[in-house]
Amino acid sequence: MSGIKMFRDPVHDMIAFHRGGDSETNDPSEWGDALLLELIDTEEMQRLRRIRQLGPASLVYPCAEHSRFSHALGVAHLTKRILRALLKQQPDLINRRSIPLIKAAALLHDVGHGPYSHVFEQILPSSNNHETWSWRIITGNTQVANVLERYAARTGILREELHRQLGGVLGHREPDADLRLGRQIISSQLDADRMDYLLRDAHFSGVAYGRFDLEWLLRSLRARKVNRSWTLCVDIGKGPTALESYLSARDHMYRQVYDHKTVRAFEALLTHIFGALIWFFETEHRLPNDTPSAILGYLLPVLNRSETPELRHFLELDDALLDYAIQNWSVIFSHATPARRELARKCRMFRHRQPVYRRVRWLPDNAQPGTHSPGPDLLSDTETVMRLQLFLAKHSSSMIEVSEPPTLHPIQAPLGLLTHLDRVIRTPYTKPDGDKSNIGSIHVLNAAGVTQLAENASPLVRFLGQQERHSVRLFVDPHAEKSVIGYLRKHLKLPSITPQEP
Repeated sequence: MSGIKMFRDPVHDMIAFHRGGDSETNDPSEWGDALLLELIDTEEMQRLRRIRQLGPASLVYPCAEHSRFSHALGVAHLTKRILRALLKQQPDLINRRSIPLIKAAALLHDVGHGPYSHVFEQILPSSNNHETWSWRIITGNTQVANVLERYAARTGILREELHRQLGGVLGHREPDADLRLGRQIISSQLDADRMDYLLRDAHFSGVAYGRFDLEWLLRSLRARKVNRSWTLCVDIGKGPTALESYLSARDHMYRQVYDHKTVRAFEALLTHIFGALIWFFETEHRLPNDTPSAILGYLLPVLNRSETPELRHFLELDDALLDYAIQNWSVIFSHATPARRELARKCRMFRHRQPVYRRVRWLPDNAQPGTHSPGPDLLSDTETVMRLQLFLAKHSSSMIEVSEPPTLHPIQAPLGLLTHLDRVIRTPYTKPDGDKSNIGSIHVLNAAGVTQLAENASPLVRFLGQQERHSVRLFVDPHAEKSVIGYLRKHLKLPSITPQEP
């Protein structure tokens, strides 16, 4: 059925996809829209409605409840707009048969995210990242794969060729020459993914930091040959302000939202919940009886045999299921083991958002006794951080007393479940090391139409590229803060500093 399918969106206003076949439109950027609509209706894509874009950040920014689904639509929409802008300038720039695959890759780039998005990748040492799960969904026994195979059959593309081309766009293999530009549009330092998540996350977080001049940036996009390969460029003939605001917005969003200390604290707590679950399994040789079957199916192969979970079990996981499991695990039973009590306590902390993990503060060794003003929480010395990391790894199984409500006796829990060394390294603009071809850099066109690196054309871009930010904090469970600080002060020897007593 012909026509237009409209999605109302608070960031892009209207997102429109053409329902008809590619032969029914003269706009090549609309090719593949019908494929996108088929993919949107699959179970795997609809599952993204039940996964928060920013994980536990909604515990800090109350309105940040938006989903991976809305972001996927936004990325597909911006990819279509970028393609339209480039093809209007150079109609033969991209093979027409490649356009639907580039747009499909844009829509599906995050389809493999687990509950609470990125933090889910940290819960198990052997966890696959979301890119790996996305590829398994695209090539496995799924509705997404079925839609893609039907499209391949209609267009005369072999299944293996379809996977090869999609894999090139999504970064699972080196893309063909005519798909390298598509790869940049979806994943680079100047891509539809970042453009959408900065604006979307800023909107729903209620902050102004992530906003930039999207319309002018899109109008400024060009494609030029760099080292004989088509490369996405920005025309800065009228000034680099749009590009600079985009890169600055990314820097501000990481500083103020993504790496917010309390967001990081709740991410640490969520990983500790699964750490306590593994401790329970190691002591009881089973998972709690109230664990949902989907989580059993996902975790047991990993815990019993160190195997990768089956795709069908992964696809049953979403935020709602994990929230339900955390609710079940938060109940304390009489005569519960220490592992079960620790699991329940951490689940209650996460569910009720209290108390929040605290940051260990540090004092110089020569500080006056009885100093009450709080010391800094950030560690900057590389040797100190390395010593602390090695100490925590070596002593992770040391049992530390954890205070419970007055009705319960204290328990002993492993130090590794009570502390989290949080390390963040960010650079607003990065030129990949050893990238002599400059493919990973952003290229611009100056007023004379000459292609050059963005850092050579803009002092601000160059400055941002030199601002590598290191942030290292030690988080501690508030119910064990005194015990942990006492243990660190007794056993940990660091040059020049010591943990401050709470």
